[in-house]
Amino acid sequence: MLTFAQKPDGTQIAIAEIEAMPKPRPRVTCFECDRVLTPRVGKKRAWHFAHKKGVYCDAASGEGRLHSEAKQHLRRELQQLINSRGNLFSHATCATCPGSILIPIMRFAEADDVVLEKRHGGRLRPDVTVVRGGLDILFFEIVATNPCDDAKWAQVDAWKLPLAEVAAEDLVCLDDRAADWSHTQPLRLARHLRIFESRECDRCRESREHAAAQRRQQEAAAAAEAGRKQHEAAAAAEARRKQDEIASIRSSGLGRPASPRRGDWTGLSVEHRYANPDVEWTVVPCMAAIGGGFPLIVCKYFQCSICRGSGRSGSVSCFLCLGLGVVVRQFVFVWVIPADVKDGTVLRHKGVGNENRDGVAADVYIRVRLRSVWQTPSTSALMRA
Repeated sequence: MLTFAQKPDGTQIAIAEIEAMPKPRPRVTCFECDRVLTPRVGKKRAWHFAHKKGVYCDAASGEGRLHSEAKQHLRRELQQLINSRGNLFSHATCATCPGSILIPIMRFAEADDVVLEKRHGGRLRPDVTVVRGGLDILFFEIVATNPCDDAKWAQVDAWKLPLAEVAAEDLVCLDDRAADWSHTQPLRLARHLRIFESRECDRCRESREHAAAQRRQQEAAAAAEAGRKQHEAAAAAEARRKQDEIASIRSSGLGRPASPRRGDWTGLSVEHRYANPDVEWTVVPCMAAIGGGFPLIVCKYFQCSICRGSGRSGSVSCFLCLGLGVVVRQFVFVWVIPADVKDGTVLRHKGVGNENRDGVAADVYIRVRLRSVWQTPSTSALMRA
């Protein structure tokens, strides 16, 4: 039973609307076969549009009053939303808890239109279609007795179209026991496809964000604790390194009291130093015969230029010497050999050894050995001087 038709200008008209028009009424046609329809507005049967006798049309297969009223009512309410440029809302179940949340389906524009029984793709014909700019953007199926079959849902899913299934009882009430659905209320959807994604309610979202914030705080605290332990381990390793370096310096004589004898602060007598030289240097006989100076680049301890040997810079340790009072630098050492030097001769070089915290450099004692192969003393041997 057809309860709507299309006018010559292409717009749709309901049977209730054409009955109120004065005669002669406009010529209306079927939206499916474009044949002329006759309005039936008698007193015995429900008002409807009818084809001529003997004409078969798929649209005239018939539909119940509840389905027809629900379809017309949905069209009118959506048209009011278009006129007011309003939003269509719906209720949805929270993705986490059984609570209900309000979700906007779409915002209507002034140029939108609502069409009934509009074909899409040749085979799909939803009950209500929302059109924007000539494109079908939203479909509604009214369920009065039987829901949409799985084949139609599969077809819509393959075409990637948004489809909503609405129960006719949620739109209109024929016995006036309840008010009809209004466009100012959320629309209850029986099923939907690509209308909106699953969402969380505000309480679940706040709980999830709070749990995530706590997890980030715990991770930050764990990272801070790991960094603190790593810093403590590095500080302990640095302290051990300083202790080892101090012990090494003290074993080399830098930690001993300065001798009153100028140029030699080791506290040992000159006779002892001659008898126990710091290093032996082997030269070939020809070089020992002519003598000369031999420059060498070595490393030795110098008084710190920042703390002047105190090891402190204000209330903290000196950043340059790390509290030792001395630093290691490269030094050009010129070893002078007199001519005709004999094997076993001990040569004394004043003020070229390591410096103590007071800036006094020790003397270096070197024993000459004559060999056929040239050998030079190591840097570590000179630093022990």
